[in-house]
Amino acid sequence: MRLTHELCRQLLGKKRVADASATDITEASPQPVTLFLSHAKRDGEETARSLRDYIQTTLPLKTFFDTLDIAPGFSFKNEIDAGIERSALLVIQTDAYSSREWCQHEIMWAKRRRRPVVVVHAISRGEKRSFPYAGNVPTRRWDPSRPDECERVVGDVLHEVLRFEYFRQHFETLRSLYDVPKDAHVTPCPPEAPHGAAHALGEVAAATRRLPGPAARRRGAPASSATRTRHDHDDAHSSRRGAPMSSTVSTPLSGLRLGISISSSPDLARLGLGEVHLQDAFVEMTRYLLASGGSPAYGGDLRKGGYTDLLLDLLRTYRDELPEVPGTIHNYLAWPLSLKLDPGFRAMNKQLAVFHEIAPPDDITVDTSTFLPPDSAKHRAVWARCLTTMRETMTRETDARVLLGGPVRGFLGRYPGLLEEALLALRSSKPLFLVGGFGGCTQSIIEALTGAAAAAFQQSFQEQDPAYVELMAEFNRAVDAKELRSDRIDWTRCVDELRGYGVSGLKNGLTDEENQLLFRSVHTQEIVALVLRGLGHLRASSTGGK
Repeated sequence: MRLTHELCRQLLGKKRVADASATDITEASPQPVTLFLSHAKRDGEETARSLRDYIQTTLPLKTFFDTLDIAPGFSFKNEIDAGIERSALLVIQTDAYSSREWCQHEIMWAKRRRRPVVVVHAISRGEKRSFPYAGNVPTRRWDPSRPDECERVVGDVLHEVLRFEYFRQHFETLRSLYDVPKDAHVTPCPPEAPHGAAHALGEVAAATRRLPGPAARRRGAPASSATRTRHDHDDAHSSRRGAPMSSTVSTPLSGLRLGISISSSPDLARLGLGEVHLQDAFVEMTRYLLASGGSPAYGGDLRKGGYTDLLLDLLRTYRDELPEVPGTIHNYLAWPLSLKLDPGFRAMNKQLAVFHEIAPPDDITVDTSTFLPPDSAKHRAVWARCLTTMRETMTRETDARVLLGGPVRGFLGRYPGLLEEALLALRSSKPLFLVGGFGGCTQSIIEALTGAAAAAFQQSFQEQDPAYVELMAEFNRAVDAKELRSDRIDWTRCVDELRGYGVSGLKNGLTDEENQLLFRSVHTQEIVALVLRGLGHLRASSTGGK
């Protein structure tokens, strides 16, 4: 919690530590976060006092508690309003709270001034009438029996302060990527009447609000007609359901089929990331692609809860809420994995996905009706040829490809799947986007492209796996016998080929600077913005800018 508070102070301060001189740091540290404890004196003062005392004895935060914090002779309303404008509002919602005019005013003013709000539910019997504008914010049930309850509540508020301020500042870094007008206003939460009222009163000068979510409809009530303004939805933080979305679906990528290659990276833990971050990037990429009229293409993965399941669940949600979205999932399955496709599963998802079952190469004679387990070097060599054929088909039938993560060991093909897909895209001059912040195979591809030493692509590294050594020998023997020497496993040739293409070989519509940003970014919306920007540039150039 102390760390969260210090992060909030740095974000709220005028300068980052990295930008401040030694003199700046010694002269004055950033101001601490202030919490405005909004409560009804009748039944909320004891809880508010407990929180205030905890803060004063534990953390370097400031609190605005009650009339004792107002200097004599100053306007009560002006002091309350000024206190809220520089604070996070912690609402202690007791039985009497919603009936108190000043409590209502404090919530309304905090929302109109776009301040972080957290509600603590401390109702014991009930309210005569609830206050509708106390919603749409994080909440916590007050449990006075817990010894750490004050710590938990204050932690929630600090987290919301951090989210709000990070959202505002990170949005500025995304503004140019999304081509957001300079006069656009951003809110870190879905809109409601207080925001519209602030706009009507001239407190918000911008004519456009940018809210979390891509340009497609979500569940949620529309904005009040009395306070309706134009709402465009360029997600600058993360996907949060519940925000109403534009009823007009923009389809700038209509008909585009984007191959998305993603699998777990061995570097996630080292980078302080987890599988959930990889999945989030995958889901957000797909959401925006569908909202823009495109279709995702993915190879394999029929595991329960795998990436194919994620895609189907996502498109099912869009079809339920937004039938006019034209996107369809294309799932490519190499033999013998295609034998695992259950007819009932195919039938259930026939309106959502097209399953492409790719037959083995013509020169491989196998019983295609029987599953071939990868339990020997000979069988794995067959798998490798079949996986290559599937990837070649997918490359021909997609317009561009995005790579994220990927293992560098334990793969079933002749090379890691993402490496083979990158080479096929480069050879076909298909646009290629490399998201390197998650490490893994994609990061090694970037290293080879830019001339760095890609340790994972050295044959000595791969030969540490005895099973792979057996596969290489069997695979190369088989292709040599069929005079397919160009298909031999050759790591040195792969690295030299990648280095020869360089960053310019990606042909993805991004500048070198933008590609460098994509190579290292782990921010989901930054990644999505860069990929969509590149695809948009390519689409515009192919249509003469129309």
